[in-house]
Amino acid sequence: MIEILVVLSIIAIILALLSPTLFRLAGRGDVTETRALLVNISASLKAYATNPDYGVFPPTVLDETFLKVPKSGRFKPNDTNLGIESLVFHLTHEDYVGESPFSEEERFINTDDDEASVALTWTGDKALFEYADAWGNPLIYFNLADLTAGTSQQFRVTTLEGAEVSVSPAKSSKFKNSFAGRSDGFQIISLGPDGEFDTKDDIHSWSVTGSSSEIEDDEENEEE
Repeated sequence: MIEILVVLSIIAIILALLSPTLFRLAGRGDVTETRALLVNISASLKAYATNPDYGVFPPTVLDETFLKVPKSGRFKPNDTNLGIESLVFHLTHEDYVGESPFSEEERFINTDDDEASVALTWTGDKALFEYADAWGNPLIYFNLADLTAGTSQQFRVTTLEGAEVSVSPAKSSKFKNSFAGRSDGFQIISLGPDGEFDTKDDIHSWSVTGSSSEIEDDEENEEE
């Protein structure tokens, strides 16, 4: 019995010493996973925009024009989780011909509990789904062409915990009058581990893909 207690004590001490390292490794895994997700979504978006059936990126805000719902099904989405709801709809609906980057069922969430008045999704229900990052919070999406055309640049995101976070597109620190990610034409953002917007652990599509000359802008903002 004494030997067993000694062994258990040693194991407990080892686990206590290793816990910080294990937590850091787990955190890095979540960051890597979310970065890979943003790379996949970015690739799908570029394929979408070059497809002659579409020709443009999905809009930042869903409306009847894009949904093609009958007049009796018109609706106005709430002002929460805009962008990602539009992105999920366009890259998962039954007429979409490409391969969707949204493949994990457990990541489809509806933190603001909104829905259309008609069934719009592949599931046959009326929910307007978001897609979650590794920490369970909705991703953020902006079509930069919409923003330069006058669409509001201030939206809200409802997190997994029910908190409402104000979000806006990032401006380039090198080119003050333009948006970051301008060479892509869109922005996809994860709130990162802290679930807050515009903090150092935010993860950005224009940084992880390396396709924008603004990648240096993010070096101090993307710490693991």
